[in-house]
Amino acid sequence: MPSRPVAIGEADPSFAVVDLAKLKEELRALRLEMIGTAWAHESTPEIALAISEFTKGYLSGIGRSDLWEAMADYNKAIAESTTYGADPKTGSGRARIVMVNTARANLFDKWVGQGRNPEAAARVANRADSEASWKAGTTQAMLAVQVTRRLDIEGSNPIWERLAAVAYGFYQGAKETLEGVQLTSIGPQAT
Repeated sequence: MPSRPVAIGEADPSFAVVDLAKLKEELRALRLEMIGTAWAHESTPEIALAISEFTKGYLSGIGRSDLWEAMADYNKAIAESTTYGADPKTGSGRARIVMVNTARANLFDKWVGQGRNPEAAARVANRADSEASWKAGTTQAMLAVQVTRRLDIEGSNPIWERLAAVAYGFYQGAKETLEGVQLTSIGPQAT
């Protein structure tokens, strides 16, 4: 008989101090960022940007700009995960960091030059080239650490492992949903 998964609070009782309402809000922001990341990985950069602009506008329109702001920390963790382990003291490490940052800056500059929303453009640019770090598990680990920072609690391996699994589940759910989506246009439709 397979064993049941151990809840975060059982794996590390220190997690019991987390305010449930705050946890729900953090997981909501994390989930939205995972949806944006899935779009970035599964579509074109232009479609990912359109989705990011829509998300920012939608959240603002329903009075939840706080979620957009909370997503920023998770977006930064994704950006950092892309060059995690690249040692700037080595030629290959410097090359990796320069390549990723140059590509991001070029995307951002192009989009802002076209009049696109700078915040949305920065979010999508930060997700660029993050597929390898996602597949390696680095992104999920860094997201888990970010959740504990935002919850203002001390993390531990049992907590981080479970939060990384949550991030993975959010991403996989979004990715599987996107597999059935086909977009033919990202702009306004002519009437």
